[in-house]
Amino acid sequence: RKMARTSNRHGLKLFNEQDLPGALKAFQEAYELDKTDPEITNNLAHCYELLGVHERAEKHYKETILLDPERGVAYQNLGILLAHPDADKSRLKEASEMLQAARELRGNIAQIIYYQARVARWRGRNSAAQRHYERYVEVEKPTDKIRFEIGEFYRSIGEKNKALTWYRSIKEDEALKRKVATLIWDFQVAREAERYGWSSSADEIPEEIVSLETQARSLMRSKDMDAAREVLDRCISRAPGYARAHMALGDLERQEGDFGRSELSYLRALAIKPGSASYHLRLADLYLTEGEVNRPSAGAIHLRRALDLKPEWVQLHLRLARVYRAIGDIRQARQH
Repeated sequence: RKMARTSNRHGLKLFNEQDLPGALKAFQEAYELDKTDPEITNNLAHCYELLGVHERAEKHYKETILLDPERGVAYQNLGILLAHPDADKSRLKEASEMLQAARELRGNIAQIIYYQARVARWRGRNSAAQRHYERYVEVEKPTDKIRFEIGEFYRSIGEKNKALTWYRSIKEDEALKRKVATLIWDFQVAREAERYGWSSSADEIPEEIVSLETQARSLMRSKDMDAAREVLDRCISRAPGYARAHMALGDLERQEGDFGRSELSYLRALAIKPGSASYHLRLADLYLTEGEVNRPSAGAIHLRRALDLKPEWVQLHLRLARVYRAIGDIRQARQH
């Protein structure tokens, strides 16, 4: 154990000198000599994390927690390691649990609260994300980058005025100042258009409803279908005539294998917005999928309608040719 502590101290010295490969070697030597010291396992995990070897880092962080369940920094490090916008539902849930444990053990440390806000946002828990962001700025002066992030969060949930407040608070970062100047201008133009009634019917969906549909799409990309469905249900209940929300719900149901419900959602979207070529194309794709809704003739009708609306989509001619050949209409196939 004495030799292990000596190697650990040497590793810390090399770490502070930014010699990560040398520090890793020293921590590995310390670990081989004593696998029961939580400080050594945590240092080894942190070094692996900084070198991008995340699987080993996760393994040793979890080992540290087993050795010392009161070591808050290990929970903090593991929570941050697991926190990623593209992580799946279970990983983000675990990250949230680790960060909460770290906060209970270590108190209101700004870094922990900041990552709690981000993880809550990625999980679609907007109320929790807002609460954590608000707590974060109480304990730490945010950088311009974080001010922009908070502004984007409020914009994503339709809190336009709060978003503008955060955008306007950016003072130092010139690139971000230019970016938010454009966003602020867009907000002002949209506000004037609404004031004077210049918005078309397609633009009359409230911005917060549009933001909910965007958020649901993001959750679907993260494979968090339950949270995405919850957001879409809220979106549709508040704006039953929003075609994009029905289309998004159809996409979700299709990904889950519920083709019958997906067809109904797509048809609702198309009933609201019959002039959308992309909606016809989406329904055609569904009808040309093997399974309970496989109807090639109906698929051909919707492909043809999409092509009528968008004649520049010339690649649809080839798709139509293949569909007509498959259903035995050789004349139409040859024509396309």
